[in-house]
Amino acid sequence: MAAEKPPSPDLDELDLGLPEPPADIPDLSLPAPPPERANRPAAARPVVTRAAPAHPAAPPIVPARPAAARSGVVHPAATPPGSSRDDSTRPVAAADIALDLAPSQQRLASTPIAMGRAVFGDGLDDFTEDDGAPEIAVATAVKPAKERRPLPTGLTPDASALDVTAIDIDRAAGYGPPPAGWYLAPPYTWRVYQRRRTLSAEVAELAQALAAAEEERDQVLDDLVTTLWPKLEQDRRFDEVLEVARAADRQAVAAAEELASTNAAFGAERQRLDGERTLLEQERTRNLEVEQQREAEREQRERALERAEGRLQRVGIEQRNGRRLEEQAAQADSGIHLPPGHADRLAELAAQIPDLLAEVDRHRVAVKEAAALMKQAQADSLRTTRELRKLDAERRTLEDKSSSESSSRAASVGATQRARRTARADVGRALLRVDLGATLPESDLDRLRAHDDAVRGLARKHLCHAQGLGAFDRSAFATGRALLAGAVLLVVGLLVVLVVFLMSSSEHPGREAPGSEDNEPLHGNHLTRPSSLRVAAVRCPLRPFEGRTPTAMG
Repeated sequence: MAAEKPPSPDLDELDLGLPEPPADIPDLSLPAPPPERANRPAAARPVVTRAAPAHPAAPPIVPARPAAARSGVVHPAATPPGSSRDDSTRPVAAADIALDLAPSQQRLASTPIAMGRAVFGDGLDDFTEDDGAPEIAVATAVKPAKERRPLPTGLTPDASALDVTAIDIDRAAGYGPPPAGWYLAPPYTWRVYQRRRTLSAEVAELAQALAAAEEERDQVLDDLVTTLWPKLEQDRRFDEVLEVARAADRQAVAAAEELASTNAAFGAERQRLDGERTLLEQERTRNLEVEQQREAEREQRERALERAEGRLQRVGIEQRNGRRLEEQAAQADSGIHLPPGHADRLAELAAQIPDLLAEVDRHRVAVKEAAALMKQAQADSLRTTRELRKLDAERRTLEDKSSSESSSRAASVGATQRARRTARADVGRALLRVDLGATLPESDLDRLRAHDDAVRGLARKHLCHAQGLGAFDRSAFATGRALLAGAVLLVVGLLVVLVVFLMSSSEHPGREAPGSEDNEPLHGNHLTRPSSLRVAAVRCPLRPFEGRTPTAMG
C-alpha cells in the first residue's frame, strides 16, 4: 500500500537546522505476522521497555504522519520486496531504504511516546529481547539554560578598569572649550581658576563618599562571613585568609582591651581625685565656719575693749576737769568756788583709774587672742583653697592626658577594627572567587552586586573629577594669566601716577598757570580771582581817613 504524504513539521519553536524530509515516502508492504505469534495469549506476552540512547545533541525530529500511515519508523535499509514503485521516481535521500516492520504492525498504533524514550505496552508482544526492537527517534524540547548574572567581586576597580574617556573627564572638569583667540584667554583663565577650587572640594567629598561606600560593602561581606564562618573553617581552601582574619581579630581584641584598661586606670585616678576634693571641700567649709566664728569673737572683744577704753577716757577727762577747776579756784581774783565733795570725787576717780586700766589691758589681750585665732582660721581656709586649686589643676592635667591617650587608643581600636573588617571581607572575596557564589543565596549576591555598582560608580566619578583638575589648556591658561597680570600692573601704575599728581597739586594750592593775569575777561566782564584779591590787599593796605569825614567820602 502507498503511504500518504506526511505534513511539514512545525519548527517555529525549535529549529535544529536538519534537512527537510523527503517529499515521497516509498510504498511499504508489510507481510502478515506469523500465526504462532498472532495466536499467543496477551497474558504471556512479554513487555519490553527500551529507552532511546542519550545523545549530547538534540535528537532528530520525525515529522508527524497520519494514523493510517503511522506504521513504523524509517531506517536506512533495502527496498522492501514487492514494491510496485519505480526506483527512478524515488528521491535520492530515500534510496536503498528497506523496512522490515511486519512484526510491529499491530503494536505501533498503541505505542506511547515519552520524552526521550519509547515505552512499549501490551500490544508489543512480537519482540523479545533477542529480536531487537527498532530505535525510535523522539523530538525533545530543548530548554535554554537559565542565564546567570556575573558574580560580585567585592573589590574597588582600579583606574584602568573604569573605562574613563576624555569626554567624561572634560564633562566633569567643566572648563569649557579652550579659547579661539588670545584675547579670549583671560576669561578662560579665570573660569579655570574658579572651577579648580570647586573641583578640589568635590574630589575630597567624592573620596569620602567612596571610602564610606567601601566600608559599607566590606561590612556586608563581614556579616556574610560571620554567618558562614563555621562552614568556612571546614574548607581547607580558606585556611590562609582565615588565619589572616583570626590575626586581625586578635589585634582588634587586644586594642579594645588596652583601651578598656586605659579608661579604667584613668577612671580610678579620677575617682581618687574626686574623693580627695570632696574631703577638702568639707574641710574648707568647716574652716570657713570657724573663720566666721573667730571673726565674730574678735569683733565682740574689740567692742568690749572700746567700751573699757571709753570709760577710762571719761574718768580721765573728769579728773583733768576737776584739777583744772581746783587750779582756777586757787586764784584769788577768779571768784570760783569748788563744789562740795569735790575732793572726794577726785579721790574716787583716782581710785577707778587703775581698775579701768587693768580692764582695758584684759580686753586688749582678748582682742589679740581672737585676732590670732581668726588668723589661724583664715590660714586653714587658705590652705584648703590652695589644695583644692592644686587638685583642680591635677584633675585638668589628668583629663587632658586621658583625652589624649584615649583618643590615641580609640584611633588604634578603629584602625584594628577596620583591618579586621577588611580581613573578613577578604575572606568573603575569596569565597566569591573560589566557591563561585554557590554558598551564598541569590539575595545576598544581589545585594553585593548593588554595592559593587555603587562603589564602581563613585570610583569612576572620583577618577573623572581627579583627572579633571589638570584637564585644561595650559597654553591658553598661561596666556590668560600673563594678560591678567599685565592688566593688573597697568591699573596699579595708573593709580600710582594719579596719586602722585594729586599729592603734587595739594602741595601748591595758590599756584596759577603762567599767563593767567593777561587773560582777557569773558564777554567783557572783568573777573577777579580770590587769590588776586588777597595779593592786592596785601600790596595796597588801607590808609586811615586823614581829615575826612564820612560825608566827605560820599
